[in-house]
Amino acid sequence: MKPVLMWSRDRADATLEKLLQPPGDGLPDKVVAEARAILDRVRSEGDRALVSLTAKLDRTTLTPDTFRVERETIAESAARAPEALRNALRTAARNIRAFHELQIPRTAEGSIPGGTLQFIHSPVRAAALYVPGGRAAYPSSILMNAIPAQVAGVPRIALLTVPGMIENCPAAAVAIELLGLDEVWRIAGAQSIAAAAFGTESFRPVDVIVGPGNAWVAAAKREVYGRVGIDSIAGPSEVLILADDSADPELVALDLLAQAEHDPVARSLLASTHRPLLTRVGERMSRLIEASPRREILEASWKSHGALIEVESRADLVALCNRMAPEHLQVILRDPPEPTQLVAGAMFFGNRTPTALGDYIAGPNHVLPTGGSARFSGPLGVASFLRPSTVVRLDDDAPTELHQQGALIADAEGLDGHAAALRARTER
Repeated sequence: MKPVLMWSRDRADATLEKLLQPPGDGLPDKVVAEARAILDRVRSEGDRALVSLTAKLDRTTLTPDTFRVERETIAESAARAPEALRNALRTAARNIRAFHELQIPRTAEGSIPGGTLQFIHSPVRAAALYVPGGRAAYPSSILMNAIPAQVAGVPRIALLTVPGMIENCPAAAVAIELLGLDEVWRIAGAQSIAAAAFGTESFRPVDVIVGPGNAWVAAAKREVYGRVGIDSIAGPSEVLILADDSADPELVALDLLAQAEHDPVARSLLASTHRPLLTRVGERMSRLIEASPRREILEASWKSHGALIEVESRADLVALCNRMAPEHLQVILRDPPEPTQLVAGAMFFGNRTPTALGDYIAGPNHVLPTGGSARFSGPLGVASFLRPSTVVRLDDDAPTELHQQGALIADAEGLDGHAAALRARTER
C-alpha cells in the first residue's frame, strides 16, 4: 500500500512538497521546437501543409475537399448511438446551457457631467474548439466547449478533431447534432491550431481557440496567443480530496481512481485528519487498480503522482488546498469551510458529489485551470468568448470642465498633443 505522508503549514515531506508544486513548463524544448516548425509551415504553405502533416502525423490521407466532416457522416455515426446515451447527452446539454446562461453579463452603465459611460460585452466573431481524440474520445468536451460559445452568441464555431473520431464515436456525433454544429474539421494537432490562428486557403482564421490537447497542441496554443485568444495551457488533470471520518472510503477511492485514469501523469491526492480513512482508501486503491482495464495508466499515475496525506487540523486542510490550488477539489467534511476560503478551479461538496458529476452532467464547465493556475484563473465560460469594451458618450452641449482638467494632467505628463486635443473642445 502507498505510504501515508505528513503535511502541515510548518513542515512537509519532501516527496509531498514536490507533488504540491505546480509542474514546470511541462513542454519539452523538442516539443516546442516541433510545434513552432509546424506553425511556420502551415502559415507559409497553407492547405498543402495540412495535407502533408495529416498524412505524416495522423496517417490519414486528406485533400482540401475532405478536410471537413460531412453532415451525412455525422448523421450516420450518430444513428448508432443508443437512445439512453442520447437522453443522457440531452440532459447534460440542457444543464450545461442553463448554468452558462447564468453567466451572461449585464451592461454596466454610469454617467459623467453631460454624458454616459458603459461597460459592454460583445461576442467574438469566430471561435475554434479543439476536441481531443487520442487516449479516448470526449463527447462531453464538445458540449463543454461549444455551449458557452453559443450562449455568448458567437456566430461562427469551428470544431477541430482527430481524423476518424467522429466516424468512430457515435456519442461525439450525437453531441454535434444536438448543438447544431455545422463546421467540423477532421484536422488535429498543432497544424489545426495553425490553421485556426493564421488561416489557410480552406480555413478562415478565428479570434479565440479553446479546448485541451496533447503537448504539441498546448505548445502551439501558447505560441499563437496574442494573435488569437486562448483559454489556457492545459496540463495534467488533478484532484485533491479533503475528507474526514464521515467520508465513505470506497467512494473516495473510486473518485481518486477516476482522476488517475485520465493520464499517467494525472495527480490524485487525498488529505485527511483521520489516519484510518487514509489506510482504508489506500487498500481499496490497490484492489481497484489491480482489477481495472486501465491498470497500466492507473499504476503509473498513482505510483508517481498520487498521495495519501495526513494533516493535524481542519486549518491545515484549507492551507494544503490553497497551497496546491487544484483543478478539482472534493470536500467531504462534517464541518466544511466556505467555498470562498478555498482556492480551486471546481469544487464538489459532500459524499454524493464526485468530480465525475461535474465532468459530464451537473452543468459547470469541465475545462479548468491546472497546475496551480486556479490561483489566478477559472473555468471556461461565457466570458471566454466575449469582448469587453468601454463606451463614452458626451452630448454636444456637455460642460467642458473635464476637458480642462484632463488637459492639466496631460500637461503634467508632457503630452502636448493630448492637451491640445482636449483644450480644442473647450473652444468650440
